[in-house]
Amino acid sequence: MNIEKQNSLIKEAHENAVRHGFWAEQLSDEHFLCLVICELAEAVEAKRNGSFCTQKNWHFFEERIAEQPSQHEAATEAERYSYWFEHFVKDTLGDELADAYIRLCDLAGRYSFEASSKEALHSYIVERGMSFTENVLVLASVVTDGKLELKGKLLFCMRQIERLAELEEVDLLKHIEHKMRYNQLREWKHGKAF
Repeated sequence: MNIEKQNSLIKEAHENAVRHGFWAEQLSDEHFLCLVICELAEAVEAKRNGSFCTQKNWHFFEERIAEQPSQHEAATEAERYSYWFEHFVKDTLGDELADAYIRLCDLAGRYSFEASSKEALHSYIVERGMSFTENVLVLASVVTDGKLELKGKLLFCMRQIERLAELEEVDLLKHIEHKMRYNQLREWKHGKAF
């Protein structure tokens, strides 16, 4: 992902999280890092369950959201978008990887961190020769490493998720953009306690 796009996502993810109440309380960085770990665990479950957003899913989703509602339909455009997103995309592997990435962006936005070419030069720890669960464990170990400087950790983990999505043949940016649109339509704290 290019640096300008990454910085735009950082800003947008944090602004949306603020609007939806995730920053209403003073919570630690560790709180938000734990939520990243939760999203990574959900990605493992999606992979285990064979929950993928295939090209066919994307086609049907995009077809449905492009349709004009009938004159008898009571649903708003936002309700229709949310319904079809939940039906075709939500809780798939790509969706969960997007959630982890968005959580990292949100925390980076707390401090107005921006990516630069320096962070983009880091090597990968997520590798083709390892299983998905092994890659997630290695990534989780970086998220929980208290010795690493926060900005570098967040940006490095974002790059690793990009690599993991690439290895899994997931269009991460497409998932992120649609998940962020879906998140904009959701209720306060997305209906959760935190």
